[in-house]
Amino acid sequence: MAEFMASFELLYVVEPTRQRDSDTPHTLDLVLTSEDFFLSDIEHLSPLGMSDHCVLKFDCHLQIDKVHFSGKFKYNKGDYEGLQNYMNIDWDSYLDVQNGTVDDMWEKFKFALMQGMNRFIPKGSKCRGKYKKNFQPFNKELQQLINTKHKLWKRWLSSRDDEILKTYKATRNKVKKETKNLIIQDQHRVSLDCKRNPKRFWQFVNRKTSTKTEIGDLHWKDPDGITTVVESDLGKAEALQDFFSSVYTREPDGELDKLPSRVSDKVINTTTRCITEEDIYKKLNKLKVDKSPSLNMLHPRVLYETKDEIISAVYNLQ
Repeated sequence: MAEFMASFELLYVVEPTRQRDSDTPHTLDLVLTSEDFFLSDIEHLSPLGMSDHCVLKFDCHLQIDKVHFSGKFKYNKGDYEGLQNYMNIDWDSYLDVQNGTVDDMWEKFKFALMQGMNRFIPKGSKCRGKYKKNFQPFNKELQQLINTKHKLWKRWLSSRDDEILKTYKATRNKVKKETKNLIIQDQHRVSLDCKRNPKRFWQFVNRKTSTKTEIGDLHWKDPDGITTVVESDLGKAEALQDFFSSVYTREPDGELDKLPSRVSDKVINTTTRCITEEDIYKKLNKLKVDKSPSLNMLHPRVLYETKDEIISAVYNLQ
């Protein structure tokens, strides 16, 4: 151990990191680095849960290239009341229904809606990636309890007062109890919302799943008709590729034979169905606001919130 520590230039932890009640404190947690000024502002925070090891908090000074991302709309923070007032316009005159084509009217409608989105829905300055992957429920009351726990821990380290230690343990138990209650409440919300928002339910399930499901061994027939067992990933990929490619028909070169028409006279003579504004309103009212936008970049949340204002415009686009 001494030889290992000698290979590093700097040792940052100089205070004890493990202590319980009246036991002798020990320094069992170390932070080693071979570069000067790489770490700074090391803090000894209170232990997690019932542990007796301090939590070490420090800053790492890294030099990385800044990556700029295009801003993304924050739909959960949008001013939809202002957007509704902005979209409350005379669509017949704006779209020029009498003389305009469907493509022209669509471009005007999309332009007006995008202008409203840029005006009333804020954008994020950067992309945070998969920051919600290990998300845990949190609120202001729990944050205050944790801050109080840290302060009591530091006071006990400096004073070794039994009353402060007793208060610290009571606060620690409150933090643990409040954390459990928040987790239970979050799980209850996920279960109630699983039908309307299955994506959130399966995200929760995947977070709790530690093992990954893999494709088992495949039994398939090679081109020679011999049944073999495939165990490797490469062999499985090739077996699946051969299987799915076998369903396609190899077309000959040159002109193809004309296929017979499958459209009956009854379908041709059927009168065109009239789509009313009520039909469009029902569809807009059933949009799932947690889904991603399509290629036209119009988010379902925006269409849902402005359904009363845009219904006449959508009706004219058919």
